[in-house]
Amino acid sequence: MSPMLDTGPRPPSRRATYKRLEARREDLLATLSSMDDRVRGIPAYRTALTLLNNRFRTATLPGRVEVLEAAEFTLRVLQDLATRI
Repeated sequence: MSPMLDTGPRPPSRRATYKRLEARREDLLATLSSMDDRVRGIPAYRTALTLLNNRFRTATLPGRVEVLEAAEFTLRVLQDLATRI
């Protein structure tokens, strides 16, 4: 029997995970910046900015996933509000 057993695919490296999360963050920031000016006056807009900047930068790598999920939720709420304004 070979000493090197095939245990399946390797999990992504920390660098790959970091790059994937950073790309997701950039997409969310682009979505946020493309919103109508009326939406920018809503307090949730600043909350989304804070999540995508300060909170994302200070979070651990696993914590960044949760921060991005919270930002996505906030963006969905803002998009819903934008259709009602």
